[in-house]
Amino acid sequence: MILRSWLEVYLLNIYFIDHPVELDWWLNSIEWKDRPDFGKLVDYVYKLPQFRGKTFPGKYRNQLNTLYGKLSKAIHGRGPLGIDRGLGANFHQGLFKAWINYLSETFRLTSLISFKRFWDDARQDTTFVRDIKATLDEHLIEELQQLGISLDQM
Repeated sequence: MILRSWLEVYLLNIYFIDHPVELDWWLNSIEWKDRPDFGKLVDYVYKLPQFRGKTFPGKYRNQLNTLYGKLSKAIHGRGPLGIDRGLGANFHQGLFKAWINYLSETFRLTSLISFKRFWDDARQDTTFVRDIKATLDEHLIEELQQLGISLDQM
């Protein structure tokens, strides 16, 4: 549930940057009838200038929606990672590995979106960029380079 919430709240925060009134409603628990669902939030991201056209391939839209769907099924006990495993403390290597993979995929996708959305501002601080580069996996750095974001230019 935490990973699905991470995706939802992450995309809501991207949305709230341009929608301060809706942010106020959300923060103050004011009824918000037309709150965008996950699919609409993904669509919104793709309408932002940093994501239009071929600068952020559609494969990421598919990956976000697929991951969200799998996490939703797991939460509701309809998937192979359902939480209906009893109240006892059980460890299952396969389930643990699957959840680690979901964690990794959630981090990867939200990181790619963050870099694409905020790169113009973030790259102004070379110390910040060096620190980021020191903590990222080389595969994620390569994927960022494919999106036109080079951490080596600092």
